[in-house]
Amino acid sequence: HIGRISEIRYAFQHFEFPNWLNFQSFFGIWQAVNGMYPDISMYPFVLLTMPLSPFHQVIAVQVLIAVLTVIITYICLTHRRVPADISLYTSIIYTFASLATRVEFKPGTNIILIFGLPIAFTTFDILASKKFDIRLTLKFALVVILILYSHFLSIIVLAFMMVGIFVYLLITKNTSIYAIANIFMAMIISILAISPIIYRYLLINGSKITMPYLYGNIQGVSIPQLIKSHFITFFIIIVSLLTYNK
Repeated sequence: HIGRISEIRYAFQHFEFPNWLNFQSFFGIWQAVNGMYPDISMYPFVLLTMPLSPFHQVIAVQVLIAVLTVIITYICLTHRRVPADISLYTSIIYTFASLATRVEFKPGTNIILIFGLPIAFTTFDILASKKFDIRLTLKFALVVILILYSHFLSIIVLAFMMVGIFVYLLITKNTSIYAIANIFMAMIISILAISPIIYRYLLINGSKITMPYLYGNIQGVSIPQLIKSHFITFFIIIVSLLTYNK
């Protein structure tokens, strides 16, 4: 992931658009990690830290992500009428808990966690919607777009979370057919918006570039392991349920 930042830095320094296969980093052997880890959401962070050295730039990007996580989480909670002191404590705990689980620097997933609570609240709102709401549909579409422009596999975590919440809402009769309609419209908008990423992924996948884990050099992560590694999501769910304002 540090190599990806280096690749974006190199492209900006030479007034170029970052390429898909990272020709400059990884000892010049190329790699197609951008097919699964879209790098577009990283552009603003790299651009803001361009005056720094490569080493300090990586640190600055992580610090920026942490600061934004605290701010966005605090604003989200206070907007839900949570007391300011509790909002501040929760924001700090959430931020450092999410960073502490990242032994490896993963800017894509960390960028998603900046908007962890807004994502959770928007998901609750659309699943509990009882009328067609174009504004809510657009908000949820933005959630999906943000996730898919940062980290493809994180959408699986969101999908599991949505299924669990939707089953609960069905049992308690707190949802309606309009929730499905709103989600369907949001997905159409999202697919159209992320079509460049889908095209990139299909093109890279169709190029037959060798995936090293097929040869036993790199171990892939199974879906249960992926869910387990995202246990911070359960923290988001708990806080969201406790502070959700109907």
